[in-house]
Amino acid sequence: MKLYHLPVSPWSERARWSLYWNGIQHQSTEHLVLIGELSLRGARRTLGQKITAPSMVLDDGSWLTDSWEIARWADTEAQGRFFRGQHKVIEGLQAHAERFLTLLRPVVLERMVRDPKALEESLPAIFPSALHRPLRLVGALGVRYLLQKYERPTVKEHEIFDLFDCFRKALQDRDTVLEDGFSYGDILIATALQMIKPAPQSLYPIGQATRDAWTLHPYCERASDLLEWRDRVYQTYRMRTHADA
Repeated sequence: MKLYHLPVSPWSERARWSLYWNGIQHQSTEHLVLIGELSLRGARRTLGQKITAPSMVLDDGSWLTDSWEIARWADTEAQGRFFRGQHKVIEGLQAHAERFLTLLRPVVLERMVRDPKALEESLPAIFPSALHRPLRLVGALGVRYLLQKYERPTVKEHEIFDLFDCFRKALQDRDTVLEDGFSYGDILIATALQMIKPAPQSLYPIGQATRDAWTLHPYCERASDLLEWRDRVYQTYRMRTHADA
């Protein structure tokens, strides 16, 4: 099995966390925005369909083409332990988290494209640091490609605040979404909040300029309670598996 992912992406983080928590052994490779589209399309043998990361090829050659498919497959592999039988709750959170990320993705990408250092940090790991400054244009092309590739909905502040309240309602002041413990529901909320402030550097290492571009201070103030919860969840669960819990 092989996972194709982007290092800085809430969707890819969902997939990585899902696989790690469930102890699913796999290979992992960084997807190269724009550059790697052709090779991934060839590997998947698809024409005319949107190619996204994360994507995962299974041992039988079949493909899981987004983080939601990967999570559902992981739940099956874990015999229902990952969703804890609460599929309706998880599906509702999936919709809310997806809307939240879709609204704020272009905001964050626009901030990145205006920051030369963030563009350098967005370059794939295959490029040595000595080449980052000369290759800023490559980073800009990748970020602009993502801006063109995905929808750019109008961001209405009240909708963001309403989604914060949806997350709070799901948690109901608990440590986890579901009463009987950690689940994919917690991953959905925790990774959605990456779009207003990334998780602690020790558990989500990214460049400082990228971290700054992904930090939306007005929303951070409005969601300080959720961000505190998110950081606790990362500290408690990000580097653990279900077997450790």
